[in-house]
Amino acid sequence: MVLMMISLAVQMILLYYKPFDSIIENRLSLFNEILVMIYLYLIIGITDVNVDLDLRDIIGWCLLGLVLLSFAANFLKMIVMIGIKCYRVRKTRIEME
Repeated sequence: MVLMMISLAVQMILLYYKPFDSIIENRLSLFNEILVMIYLYLIIGITDVNVDLDLRDIIGWCLLGLVLLSFAANFLKMIVMIGIKCYRVRKTRIEME
């Protein structure tokens, strides 16, 4: 429960204060925090509260999917940012010639 409150507090900080310089960084951080909140809710489903083993398996696959979604989104952002940086460096070098 405490982790959910911390995640919610971080989401509110990201929405209100926008601590990062880049819009993309703020949005991706908010996206990651939302995924953390969903992950925390799903983790409750694999505890002993849930006695249905098939449902636990499904929830486990959902958790794995969330982790992969988070990885893919962050990796895609990194690739795009590297591409933009390379484009700008190349453009600057061409203009200098």
